[in-house]
Amino acid sequence: MPRSGPPFREPITYFRWDAKEWIRLHRTGWSIGKNIIFIQPHMLIWIGEMNTTIDTLWLLHAAIRNYYIASRTADQRRQPGLPAPNPIPARPYTPADLIHVQNHGQLPQPAGTVPAPIPIAASVSVPAPVPFPAPAAGPAPAPPLGGAAHEPVAQGVDAGTQAAQVNTTNFLYQPNPRTVNQELPPMLNIDDGEEKGEKERAAAKRRRMRRFEDAGLCDPGREGRNLEWRCANIFGQGTTGTVTLWVGVDESRTIAERLAVRDVAVESQKWIGPIFWRDKLPMELAILTRLERRKAHEHHVHRYHGHRIDVKKRRFRVFNEVCDMGDICQSLDWYSRQWRRRRNMFRWQNSHPEIRNILRARGDIPASGIVNVDQQEQDLKAVNDWAWYAFGKKQFLEAGKPVRAAVPGELPLPTNVLFEEYENMSELEDWYDDPLPVDIPEVIPEWFLWIVFDQLVDAFTMLGSGRINEENDDVDWNEIVHRDGHLGNVFVKPANGAVGKEINKENGHQYRQFGAHEAPSIVLADFDLAFFDLQSGNDEYADNPTHYMMRNHPLDAKDAGGRYAPEMFWCYEGHYLDERPSEKMTARTDVWQVGQMMWNLAMNSPGKDGFVQEPFTYTVSDEGEGIEKLLNDGSEYDIQKHKDDLFSGKTPFEASNMYSRTLKDTIIRCMDYRQHKRASFADLKLVTKEWAGKELPPGSKANGDLIICVSEAMEEFGLGQTYGRSKKRRT
Repeated sequence: MPRSGPPFREPITYFRWDAKEWIRLHRTGWSIGKNIIFIQPHMLIWIGEMNTTIDTLWLLHAAIRNYYIASRTADQRRQPGLPAPNPIPARPYTPADLIHVQNHGQLPQPAGTVPAPIPIAASVSVPAPVPFPAPAAGPAPAPPLGGAAHEPVAQGVDAGTQAAQVNTTNFLYQPNPRTVNQELPPMLNIDDGEEKGEKERAAAKRRRMRRFEDAGLCDPGREGRNLEWRCANIFGQGTTGTVTLWVGVDESRTIAERLAVRDVAVESQKWIGPIFWRDKLPMELAILTRLERRKAHEHHVHRYHGHRIDVKKRRFRVFNEVCDMGDICQSLDWYSRQWRRRRNMFRWQNSHPEIRNILRARGDIPASGIVNVDQQEQDLKAVNDWAWYAFGKKQFLEAGKPVRAAVPGELPLPTNVLFEEYENMSELEDWYDDPLPVDIPEVIPEWFLWIVFDQLVDAFTMLGSGRINEENDDVDWNEIVHRDGHLGNVFVKPANGAVGKEINKENGHQYRQFGAHEAPSIVLADFDLAFFDLQSGNDEYADNPTHYMMRNHPLDAKDAGGRYAPEMFWCYEGHYLDERPSEKMTARTDVWQVGQMMWNLAMNSPGKDGFVQEPFTYTVSDEGEGIEKLLNDGSEYDIQKHKDDLFSGKTPFEASNMYSRTLKDTIIRCMDYRQHKRASFADLKLVTKEWAGKELPPGSKANGDLIICVSEAMEEFGLGQTYGRSKKRRT
């Protein structure tokens, strides 16, 4: 139950608030979660006498609904109190009563009786209740499978009417389609196909965008504010949804409001199952609604501005705040691009020792090896020149063209397939014709890493307990587990309008410099994998962890394997302890996710594919070969044995040498194999709140200003900008 008080978004929430408070005081024997309702064979859900009665009353009496609608319109900040006379019955309604009301619009009653309307206090004027229309008579239903006959039709009730309204399958976990269905436009598809020319594809894309925009924002509360809502940009598209930028434009074409709009399509089997639903909403929407009631956006959770559900299309649309600096991977591209290049070059060299041997034999590299910085630079330049000569030669040979030796004495190609290796390396165009710098690249300042760490701890604390301060412990809350904590789901926002100083511009992006006093903040977003338990701890069948684990082994899960906590996989040792059920995912699952995000930041590896970087250990063999081994490879590990290799500081991972031991040790405390050995968020907060305010963290060599990458497209669609000043739509 919400504890923060009005205003609420929906009239029913005011009724729930009043009714629950009254029932807890005057109906102390009523249960909250002891009624078992069979949804489908072998599936059940807990609903409780109190919630059953409240839901039944709301659906049964239009007078109650009208009373709360009128009261909310009069003053959203005031809790109106129950109508008079009090509608709460002496005995709770049963699940059968609720089902009957959903199907028939009335309680099951003896023949000839008619329910009396609930009178409303004269002080509140509400519209007269609209009577339930009687459906047209229809044919009698056929007997169910197995030959069992329907129960006799009650005397005085039209047989055709009862048959037309009977619902033989109970979906009490879903909302009533008649009250929540709000039609949404078709999904936006920006995949143009390869059969058309470039101009035809562009024209088709513009037509689809225009149809999508013409269908409207589908948010009546905003579309009636004298603003014209336009679909200004496409943030991204996946297999199940699209995220678009909508701007509210006033009469002078000034952008006055903005929303990030996410359209989600749900497969039918998922939509129909109770695991997908909470609070009669898709679970993601239920979680966002609960977090907004607790004002979680004040504690670094992405702000939610409402939703719309299209039951017929199995669709919903979510409205969220816009974060101008995008996700943190994009924001920190200034640093990560250089460190990716360094890693890729060293990985390539380690995989081709024959190149170094040939160059030494030819005299380009001293036989004694690298003896000083100048020779190291000469060595790397020679290797780089030869690699690109060989790479170019291979391309010429594949095209059937003659190849002339670029250097005296033609060098043979390496034995392994060079072309495929380069194809898998990111940022190839950035370093193909440059020697690897001897000096290490810039690193993200440590003061900013502590800010991110501290704000992530706050955000996940809100998910776990619904509060930040321990003093505020009067919270009725189910622990929420995010499950999908990676840097692609962390967005960056400017602080107090700070815009920084522009230092560079390229490829549609600006690089801006920020001091610690104007540091951006972050928010945690994307709750499509988040959950809270459906069943109680006493249920024989537990949805947690059964329904929320990854199906694959970490080594078989492609780019998602090693970046998820060990207990999210079936091979986790905690799921196979004798005489114990599988170990549930808890807030400490998210602690591991925070640890892997901070590890990525300390390694300076976010950006492009950095957000899917799995934490790994790095050692160097006796032969000088670099060995990268996934931390979470499906096997149990002792984090203390790996802490030195997680932050080895060896080439090409020198970035971690720049950070304090305190930061690295705190990250390691998050990443133990077993949940109970990890730090809690309360433990982490004791450290992060102390270090987050330090502009020069003790023991750190990573100081200075922060450089953030900002999309010029977002500058164009900023608040206060004139919409349409650029004729070219950015997508």
